[in-house]
Amino acid sequence: MTSIVLSLILMSTNLLHVGQIAEYYFSLHGDQLQMKFVIEKDELFNFEFEGDCDFQKTTSLCLANYINSNFTVKINDEKINLDLGNSYTDNGHLIVYFMAKLKNVEIQNLSIQNQCFYEFDSDYKNRIILNLDQFQKSYLLTREKYSIYLKK
Repeated sequence: MTSIVLSLILMSTNLLHVGQIAEYYFSLHGDQLQMKFVIEKDELFNFEFEGDCDFQKTTSLCLANYINSNFTVKINDEKINLDLGNSYTDNGHLIVYFMAKLKNVEIQNLSIQNQCFYEFDSDYKNRIILNLDQFQKSYLLTREKYSIYLKK
């Protein structure tokens, strides 16, 4: 019942999303960790990304590369490699799914470091929303507080 209520809250949060914040929703599906990333698409195109990736033509791939370079997830002290999944646009928001297969779905500790978008806007915020067994909470990360560590 708790997970149903949390799911409804998480879905309604998407409708309330405002600028200068990206959202990262984590959930487990069997032995798969899923991260759903949400950002306003217009906001994303205001950032001046450097490099070889053409954000206008291959937005999701470029964004996945950027996130993987600036975002680290560790479960049970092991770094998790997030692979790009589906992506689409909904009501002006770019939604990108990432997946990772877990060796052990019993999570003893979780560490997230997020440096995304701070170089473009020092006031930017990243919201981490966890729906992972005993870790059921939302965290607001900033340039000054860009990481969380949780232990069972």
